[in-house]
Amino acid sequence: MEKENQKQKLMVLMKGHPGCAKSTVARALAAALRWPVVDKDDIRDATLALEAPDRPAPPAPTALNALSYEVMWRVVETQLQIGLSVVVDCPLARASLFRTACALALKHGAAPVVVECVALDVHEWRRRLEARAQLALAVPKCDADCASSAEGNRPGNDDDGTRALKNWHKPSRWDDVQKLLEGYAKCYEYDTGLTRKLIVDTTALPTAAAVCGIENWLRSVEEPGTAIVTCLP
Repeated sequence: MEKENQKQKLMVLMKGHPGCAKSTVARALAAALRWPVVDKDDIRDATLALEAPDRPAPPAPTALNALSYEVMWRVVETQLQIGLSVVVDCPLARASLFRTACALALKHGAAPVVVECVALDVHEWRRRLEARAQLALAVPKCDADCASSAEGNRPGNDDDGTRALKNWHKPSRWDDVQKLLEGYAKCYEYDTGLTRKLIVDTTALPTAAAVCGIENWLRSVEEPGTAIVTCLP
């Protein structure tokens, strides 16, 4: 999207369940637009050492997840403060997260839009998750000693083949996702009001085609005739 064609800053809110290719699409979209992408999981990944069992009082995972969201919103706000549009990558599973995003957008004169990634082909969705599980088995996991050892063994480093598994905290099995969704109790089915939303079936489109479709939608999203909810394909 050409900078001169953008009437105001946009906050692109990615939304979707694990395994729906949300992060893949988010990164490809951000690269195409040359916008920053702020991924909550990048922050959560960095908290592995804090959960090491040899720590005197390791924080609860729920507290670290909440902290990850707080850091994410602060980084997002910085991008908006300096005049940039931004892609926000998190599940956005609760209405409270959506409200927080909208409040930040309003504060800094940005327009929030939602890109919800879904996997209507359940078999393909499950295949992706099982592939993620196989990857987890193939990568050496970080034990308690690793979590508190040298920098080379921390998440995101590849020294000596002992790198910790990125996204170690995310569900990687179909049963895990089903339990997660049961715990959500459909809280992710909230109303986004008049905020423009694009629903993308990532099992029906390759990533490049999905990104192209999202870019086209973003070009028209501020036009008066644009539907509140659009589906792709």
